[in-house]
Amino acid sequence: HTHTHNYAREQNLPEAADDIQELLKQLQKNDCGDIQIAVSEEIKHNPNFRIRLRSALKEGGIETLKQLFAPLNIPIEFVRGWVEAEDQQI
Repeated sequence: HTHTHNYAREQNLPEAADDIQELLKQLQKNDCGDIQIAVSEEIKHNPNFRIRLRSALKEGGIETLKQLFAPLNIPIEFVRGWVEAEDQQI
């Protein structure tokens, strides 16, 4: 039983990472201002994005998020802080 659960988990991380990357690309295209602010707003207002970030953090650890956000030059501490802050408000 646990093997099935672990397999499902492994499938979720790539999906979450793909979704996060896609959304980050959209934010980069649409946003002419500060990408950090755009990502922060997206985390606040988009529950799906928040869930994907939380899932990626939980399943893949901080290294996964570092890889996703590195191209945007967004420090991972900001991302973790946003996710944790939103978790506390829910």
